[in-house]
Amino acid sequence: MLKIIGTISSAVLEELNAHHYSEYTIKPYRRCLVLLDDFCFKKGRNYCEEVGIEFIAMMKKRMESNPCKKTWFDTERCIRLIDSYLRTGTVDLSRRKKPSTPLLSQEFNGLLESWDEDMKDRNLAPTTREHSLFYPRRYLCFLEDRAVCSYEGATALNLITFIESLRKTQSTSGICTALLAFRRFIKFTGRSDLLSVFDNIGFERERAIMPLLAEDDLNAVNDAIYSNGVTLRDRAITLLALTTGLRACDIVNLRLDDIDWHRSLISIVQQKTGNPLSLPLLPAVGNTISDYLLNDRPKSKDRGVFLRVKAPYQRLSGHSSIYRIIRCVFRLANVEAPYYGTRLTRHNVATRMLIARTPSPTISAVLGQVDPSSADNYITVDAEGMRACVLPLPKGVLQ
Repeated sequence: MLKIIGTISSAVLEELNAHHYSEYTIKPYRRCLVLLDDFCFKKGRNYCEEVGIEFIAMMKKRMESNPCKKTWFDTERCIRLIDSYLRTGTVDLSRRKKPSTPLLSQEFNGLLESWDEDMKDRNLAPTTREHSLFYPRRYLCFLEDRAVCSYEGATALNLITFIESLRKTQSTSGICTALLAFRRFIKFTGRSDLLSVFDNIGFERERAIMPLLAEDDLNAVNDAIYSNGVTLRDRAITLLALTTGLRACDIVNLRLDDIDWHRSLISIVQQKTGNPLSLPLLPAVGNTISDYLLNDRPKSKDRGVFLRVKAPYQRLSGHSSIYRIIRCVFRLANVEAPYYGTRLTRHNVATRMLIARTPSPTISAVLGQVDPSSADNYITVDAEGMRACVLPLPKGVLQ
């Protein structure tokens, strides 16, 4: 075995073992490293990134007769791990993000950079900035595909055509969400002629009414939470969502340092708004979280409270993880809902506070909303409150 390949192989395997990857997961990487060593030996060359590209091409040709997605994934990932070690001296196990489409126009790139800087100056969360950059980038790529390489050459017709192309791939609700962020970018560029296009778009965002969970459903969910079919981690996450109304992104990013056990408080900086938020840690939730931390949480350097159950032991990847956990618990309880995840739990917390005649500013404060009027969205499920708003029919109608 060539010395450089041996050094790299040892570094990759040691890092995988240090992050508690199972032998079943490590085995394909080990096999790939052996094949790579043999490839380098036959070539008479030490490993470099060019050799890695040649090795991938060779493996791709070999798998033409018997393609296997897992083998292809393991091969590509193994080469990425090796290349990261060569570049930085450490093995990067982070997940690879899908690269965005590059823009050829320097003007367009500068426009996106200015837009991103503007959002940074307004202290928008990284996830919000990423979402707000996605559709402007697609629009500018759309213009380049039509040989428009200057923003001055953008026309209302181009914009309408682009929006119509979104309609073919997105739901009405998805388009409205996209256009809301996209409109801010157009307004930032100062093109009033393009901005007027949005005034004539007939899309209306669908806002489904989230029903209040009945007491029987809550009892069934509570029984499911404490059953043997739910792990300590999932139990703690579901209880936390049901009692605090925290967003999924804030549950995912909850850190050990955010919990004040002496004062029974959770103090965070919200991912969506960037505003600080402190919530009481109820005894039932605190006991469940502590039970998870002491008895079920994997050992890890990651300071996140809730970690993956499989290596690498790091915090959950995103809001989809919380959605899946809550959905599994509700299905175990045989409770059907039009939508699972923290959207359901936030609505339930807010609606119950509203029915208890909690002032709207207090509800908004608990949910971490910037605008106190946001709590008005929950009044549609307050039947008693809605009845009080009904005006009596005029006498002439009753005759």
